[in-house]
Amino acid sequence: MSSPLRDDARKKYPPRFVLNGIAKIGDDKINELSPEIIEYANRHQLSISLEIHSATKYLGEEKDPIQTEAESLIGATLIKEPRKFSEPRPYSIRIDNTPIFDYIELGVSEILEDKSVVVTNEKQQSPLINIRLVFNVYTHNVSVSMTAVDHSNETLLRYVTLMKAASEGKNISLYDLKNNTVFLSGPLRDCDYKSGFSNVDDELDFLRRICEIEEHFSVKIKIPDVIMTKDYKQVRYLSDLLRGERVKRNADEIKCTAIAGDGFRNRMKETGDAIEDLVNVGPSRVTIFGSDFDIQIVRELKNTQIMHRPSGVAEQWIIIRVMVLMIIRYRRSGRVRRQRRWLR
Repeated sequence: MSSPLRDDARKKYPPRFVLNGIAKIGDDKINELSPEIIEYANRHQLSISLEIHSATKYLGEEKDPIQTEAESLIGATLIKEPRKFSEPRPYSIRIDNTPIFDYIELGVSEILEDKSVVVTNEKQQSPLINIRLVFNVYTHNVSVSMTAVDHSNETLLRYVTLMKAASEGKNISLYDLKNNTVFLSGPLRDCDYKSGFSNVDDELDFLRRICEIEEHFSVKIKIPDVIMTKDYKQVRYLSDLLRGERVKRNADEIKCTAIAGDGFRNRMKETGDAIEDLVNVGPSRVTIFGSDFDIQIVRELKNTQIMHRPSGVAEQWIIIRVMVLMIIRYRRSGRVRRQRRWLR
């Protein structure tokens, strides 16, 4: 290794290396390391690598007589990392100032050739959605693309709610959680969301019902790609009961097993074949997408008539004819559930 003999020698003959090899930007080979190439790598956050095949050390314009340092570089790979952008910042996505996605980390990911700035949440750990915004610095336009990546029904409900609001021209904003200010705000034009239902309102209604069932039973429901009519009706039926609604169903004849106590037998003797109303409290099982949900319900049997009466003490078989309809409601326990705001 060469060492300068005088203090001013290093200034007069500054050491430098001339390197030859294979240079790459990302995975693509390049012919030279120009300032334009380095700037491109910085804008697109790409690393530049140089696999050194030959190296020569110079002192000023003169070749260093001792090439030990240069020879030690041969075979090595030098990496130049891009100039890093600022760290992502926390935001929330809002519809008319109401949060729909409470937390999302957004940061600059690259700068395009037309100087447009690309902002994404690609560094966020376990995001609910992927979002990409492209800011055109000359036209001040912003293009937005979003995709749900968390496949829970809660996230899908939020996402479809956001898509519906965007398609209706509602105000969509990005709220800076660190500075408590609105970063971007306005309607999204040309929002193209295609619902798998007949319309987006039907999809939202179905997802709300699914989420209410999941929350009540503390389960996760996997919705198949094709929803059968039977399952769709069962979702509506169960969610109606959980909402406290009275479900009416037409019925003709009901066969049930019951313990006919003395009081019940005496009443049947008194009423004979009279038509009256009966109330039954008991368990019920609802099957949705192959999963069973057990609940306690109250059945109000309107205008009923006992068609088969127990003849002996041990006989328990009763046939009831329902002349009009059966009203079913959910028998609630004392547990109070808190619904999330976006489920209302």
